[in-house]
Amino acid sequence: MTIPNAKPRAPLTVLPYLRTLAGGQVRLLATQCKSCGYHTFPPSTVCPRCMSLDVEPLELSGVGELYSFTTMRHADGQVYSGYVDFPEKIRVFGHLWSTAGTRPHCTMQVRVVAAAPVEGARTSAPVDFKFEPADDARRSA
Repeated sequence: MTIPNAKPRAPLTVLPYLRTLAGGQVRLLATQCKSCGYHTFPPSTVCPRCMSLDVEPLELSGVGELYSFTTMRHADGQVYSGYVDFPEKIRVFGHLWSTAGTRPHCTMQVRVVAAAPVEGARTSAPVDFKFEPADDARRSA
């Protein structure tokens, strides 16, 4: 069966999403659709909104605002995960810091930092990312 006026199918491929800068800083990479302007994370070869193949790389700011988070408790203590809104109008889910000193709260400024991949994660990347409070920049730089 053919669908009239259907767009050709394109394979959906997730692209690398992390750029390591000099000094060990990291930036998240997204894509921006040149046809409809939609931003996608993780980056993709296809726009999920309009299915256009006309996408370009978009490097996200190093700092965003914590939109929402959850606390996960287990035998070793607790860890946090949450959604971060970036100025580029994109929301990213990720692990948050796990130190007892600073508790997350919505609207706080957080920054992207390098992290070891989570044990058992399906990635071949030697470096992953997490978010930490932006005012902790001096401690982990």
